[in-house]
Amino acid sequence: MKQPRRLTVILFGTCAVIWTIRAILEVVYQTYNDSVFLFVLNVLCAVIWIAAFVVNLKRYRSNKDEQ
Repeated sequence: MKQPRRLTVILFGTCAVIWTIRAILEVVYQTYNDSVFLFVLNVLCAVIWIAAFVVNLKRYRSNKDEQ
């Protein structure tokens, strides 16, 4: 399998952090009262970004160890 570049891993991590902060801020400011659908969508996207980051990080580190 092709090794992801370092930039890709950094971008995935950045997106995961930003989306997680966005979901947390919705809870803090209670904007989820306006639209529950958007709140659930933001939480789902945060989980997906975190999962994608973890997968890419594992792939990057495992290929890094083999070289």
